[in-house]
Amino acid sequence: MTIDHFDHGRPGKRRRGNLPKHVTDLLRGWLNEHLHHPYPTEDEKQMLMQQTGLNINQVSNWFINARRRRLPSITNTGRVEPDQKPPHNMGSTSHGQ
Repeated sequence: MTIDHFDHGRPGKRRRGNLPKHVTDLLRGWLNEHLHHPYPTEDEKQMLMQQTGLNINQVSNWFINARRRRLPSITNTGRVEPDQKPPHNMGSTSHGQ
């Protein structure tokens, strides 16, 4: 079973849909158990495909996005804490010159 998200009102147009909770729970669980190396092997992807019903592209894309979106918040790297200010030298204009 492959989970596809199509907008049946518009032929040929894909719509973005959220994956079912049990699928994201399973993928998130794998990610949390492999924080030291969050890159599933091809065999692990095949196993995750069977467990979730996703296709290889969906599994791969979920991990690509999770490493970008979730890992920084889990490992606290690359995030600006609420009480810290980001560097302001990028894109700043010099005043008075």
